[in-house]
Amino acid sequence: MHRLLKTLILIALLATPLLTQAQVGKIRTSRANSTISQSASQNYNNQNFAGDTNQNPGGDTDTLPKGIIFETNIIPDSTLINSVNIFHFDPFTLKVREVWHPMLQPTGMQLNDKIHSLNNDYYLGTGNLGQASFSVIPKTLPKTDFHYQPSTFDGYGRTSRTVNFYQNERPFTSLKYESSTEKEYQLEVIHSQNITQRWNIGLQYNLINAEGIYSNQKTKNNYFDATTNYFSKNLRYMVKGGVVWQKLNLQENGGISSDSLFTNNIQTNRAGMPVNLYNAFTDYNTLSLFAQQAFSIARQPGLKVTTDTLWIRHAADSAKDSLGLPTVTDSFNLSYDTTIYRPHTFNLGAIVHNIEFNRLKHNYTDPSFSDHIEFYPAYFGDSTVLLDSSYVYTLENSLHWTNDIYKDHQFHNPIKLYFGIKHTMVGIRNPLGYNTLSMLKPFARATISTKHFLLSFGAETVLADGYRNGDYALTGKLLWQPDSNSRFNIFAALSGNDPDYFFRSYASNVINWEFDNYEKTHTQSIGARYNYGKWVELSSTLSNVANNVWLGTDMRPVQTDNLAMLSQTMLKTDLQWGLFHWQSFNVLQFSSDDEVFRLPRFAAKHSIFVELSIFRKALLLQTGFDLRYNTLFYADAYSPFLGAFYQQHEYQTGNNLWTDFFVSGQIKHAILYAKVLHLNTLIRNNPSYFNIPHYPGQDLTLQWGVIWRFFD
Repeated sequence: MHRLLKTLILIALLATPLLTQAQVGKIRTSRANSTISQSASQNYNNQNFAGDTNQNPGGDTDTLPKGIIFETNIIPDSTLINSVNIFHFDPFTLKVREVWHPMLQPTGMQLNDKIHSLNNDYYLGTGNLGQASFSVIPKTLPKTDFHYQPSTFDGYGRTSRTVNFYQNERPFTSLKYESSTEKEYQLEVIHSQNITQRWNIGLQYNLINAEGIYSNQKTKNNYFDATTNYFSKNLRYMVKGGVVWQKLNLQENGGISSDSLFTNNIQTNRAGMPVNLYNAFTDYNTLSLFAQQAFSIARQPGLKVTTDTLWIRHAADSAKDSLGLPTVTDSFNLSYDTTIYRPHTFNLGAIVHNIEFNRLKHNYTDPSFSDHIEFYPAYFGDSTVLLDSSYVYTLENSLHWTNDIYKDHQFHNPIKLYFGIKHTMVGIRNPLGYNTLSMLKPFARATISTKHFLLSFGAETVLADGYRNGDYALTGKLLWQPDSNSRFNIFAALSGNDPDYFFRSYASNVINWEFDNYEKTHTQSIGARYNYGKWVELSSTLSNVANNVWLGTDMRPVQTDNLAMLSQTMLKTDLQWGLFHWQSFNVLQFSSDDEVFRLPRFAAKHSIFVELSIFRKALLLQTGFDLRYNTLFYADAYSPFLGAFYQQHEYQTGNNLWTDFFVSGQIKHAILYAKVLHLNTLIRNNPSYFNIPHYPGQDLTLQWGVIWRFFD
């Protein structure tokens, strides 16, 4: 009762600024590009098949010819915002496809748990920050690259495709600290600066430390990445690269051992709730080293047509930023060369080389497994301590040629071609020994475009001795952009892929299997997507999947020869009416076979808030509610020793509305925020809010934090 009263007082204090402020300043109606683009960057690695197959070289990552042109935003501090340019790494293009800037405005849901942000996906987890989770939105993307097993940390982890690269006019530093009433804290440190005009180095470190409210549930995750990129003065040579390191230390309690103690509210002390495992823990350690080099064979021939820089820098005549400097836009200055030429459509192009090394270590330990041996399917060792480990190493090299070397806003190349080959070597070590694989993948892509239309085709196949041999993917896209706001996209894909290696062969002290007679999983997908500016995106995909593979109720792989149809419709919105903002992500799904695809029919995330500029515009305030909901379904159960999710038929989870209240504000370059999680618990007598079987969701919690950005 004392805790409840304390929480209510905190809520009242958070709401006080809204109730006592008598004068509201002029509303800021021009929102910075950084807010929109930051959301786009977070979505990069979580796309369902919607015509953009970023992880597949045979897919199309291009857009209609417009290049990267920053919109003019004459608002305070736009000089500082636009002085830091951020982009992602794409191994199959030498061009920078999308640029965004540091987020200087609070955005509600985006400041909380990463897996619950508006990221084009919907995750369910094991109840504590930074631990295992899975997406309830099945992905039908072709997978011709090697994958060991479905990752349970996609929501939190980083890869070479999702780390940030920078090009700065000013050194940039960002500090973030977050804490809560449940003994958890997060730390983030980012620093980026240019060593020379065209050579940048960026560093980022993250720490997640969360005790958890149940026994043996602690998380301690460390993430570190370093990136660099360099462009020569004439832009004929460029290099990008980096290192991504992650160390995850997770206590594994296997869920609570008696659901009725929770649902009947018999045991209100969460720390005293009995769990299945009291000493088990998992260590994940991943390392990625990657680099890309590109050299343009084509020179700059032809007639001089204009004067320009790589990125044009315009100074405003009037508005000043907070430092009294002229406001500028379009400030991605990699070169001051003022001469460009009209290129040729058919040119000598560029050669691009990529190399990437990945290492994954997974160790699961239970020193007292004999006290609860019934929790495990079997045990094949003779030790009193259970220790399972696996190591996976991959080395990838790719070489491709393309004639797509000029910026689209400088020159519209109507025919763009890509041809290349990729070699992958894999080493897998487990308690039974060491195995190696080798794969060769040729790929090609062609894009034909006019002012308003774009048509692209991609193809790739795999040559190998056994596993993955004959994998293929064919993709196509038709894009029509009648005006600057509207975009129509029709896409299709046809693929045949062997299952992830994990389903083929696995060995540990508690369970093992060896299956060599899998059929390829065949997928045919077709869909359409409509975008209206940044405000609305509506997409629908229909997929037929044959020979799908998953972990069955006995925690062993299952493959069916049934053909299952999967229908997915998604709606995203980012709307504003005066003071009021509404951001949402909604998905409606249907499957013709509930054994092949276990999914909720409907899932949604919404952020509804009011934005005010007060105290003579010294404070930009946002306050409102974040909501999450999914319908009832048989959610997958979690196996700690496998580090994987498997099907179950006994428990349905869902039909719970998660309501969070937040207040966040920006003062100069600092963002302060507070959030009360899961307000619904105040009116529930018999809790039933399980994320997945035996893993309850978050109780009522207060979080707070600060983000401080420095432009030196």
